[in-house]
Amino acid sequence: MAHRIVVGITQGDSNGVGYEVIIKALSDSRMLDMCVPVLYGNSRTLGLYRKMIPETDQISTNVINSAADARGKRLNIINCVSDQLPVEPGQPTEAGAKAAIQALDAAVKDLKDGLIDALVTAPINKHTVAALGFGFPGHTEYLMDKFGSTEGLMFMCTDTLKIGLVTNHEPLGNVVTLIDKDLIVRKLRLMDVSLKRDFAKDRPTIAVLGLNPHAGDAGYLGAEEKEIVIPAIDQANAEGILAFGPYRLLRQQYAIQIRRSAGNVPRPGTDSVQGACIRQRRQLHGRPPYRTHISRPRHRLRHRRKESGQPGFSYRRHLYGNRHMPKPYGI
Repeated sequence: MAHRIVVGITQGDSNGVGYEVIIKALSDSRMLDMCVPVLYGNSRTLGLYRKMIPETDQISTNVINSAADARGKRLNIINCVSDQLPVEPGQPTEAGAKAAIQALDAAVKDLKDGLIDALVTAPINKHTVAALGFGFPGHTEYLMDKFGSTEGLMFMCTDTLKIGLVTNHEPLGNVVTLIDKDLIVRKLRLMDVSLKRDFAKDRPTIAVLGLNPHAGDAGYLGAEEKEIVIPAIDQANAEGILAFGPYRLLRQQYAIQIRRSAGNVPRPGTDSVQGACIRQRRQLHGRPPYRTHISRPRHRLRHRRKESGQPGFSYRRHLYGNRHMPKPYGI
């Protein structure tokens, strides 16, 4: 039988949508044929949320002490979050934030130790974790720090569209002062390597989207395209990267966007709910670890339950996408 990768799944905020989408995703037994899931959270909390969505099929579970003991055909659970932490669905609380951090810390430790092959993360509440001294604006920066990486690429992916972001969790007012030619070129290098290595694209062409309306309109609506973006594209071309632009509209399958809010908006005809957000951390030696995060049309922690089955479908895509990624090394 082919090797099934071990996928670590963090619970996210105990009061958010994490448990719901995990349960809905893994209630499809086909997911257990593709990977060995390991949930970092709490079996009691899983049981509480399981009672809230009785329409889903029963999931076989296995409580383990270490990811090394994970077994196939079931959801393995590592109880790294205390049973005493209160669960208040729909409410942003300190307890929910504390549980999110505990689960993330435990999963990343196992990823670094090679006990899991990939990581899928449920949402956290950035405000509540910041109040506890989390120290990072999001998962991306946290993982870069934990793996000692100076470079990372946030990559929004669907079957038909893949968008890399030059800036991550930054207020829009800061973007203009943060971008420069070197930053754009570094992100283009990461995206080019990923498209070739992870998605088997021999000669990917990357559309570089502009920062300003109408891509600056020859400088009339902003000079950043002429002074920063175009020189960056020229340097990337000189390095053999097939980057073109700047464009004001997305017309290609692969693109890199300077500001995150625009990069999260899909082109007409694409479905952002079906996407996976892949964070890549570049290592000094070897291949980076993989981590995906549930994506939605509005990327935030929803402190309310969704009645449709769509969240589970989205999460299944994250697990399935990880299935095709090679086991990381050099961690």
